[in-house]
Amino acid sequence: MIDLEAWGLTEDSALFYNVDGIPATIGHPRYPGCMAWDELPPRPFRVESLQRNGWRIEFDGFVKLLSARVGED
Repeated sequence: MIDLEAWGLTEDSALFYNVDGIPATIGHPRYPGCMAWDELPPRPFRVESLQRNGWRIEFDGFVKLLSARVGED
């Protein structure tokens, strides 16, 4: 299981997105800007791609995507 607290991930820590199956955030205090969480630590992600191909999701959906992308269930 991913230690969400260690990565500073809570329901209030950012805006959460699904970008064609890639979990992404905007506005995370530790990882500001637009970040892709398909690997840990997260990597910078183009906001244009998020705007074109992504949609807002709830925190629970982000956690499911994150777990699937980093190989944990």
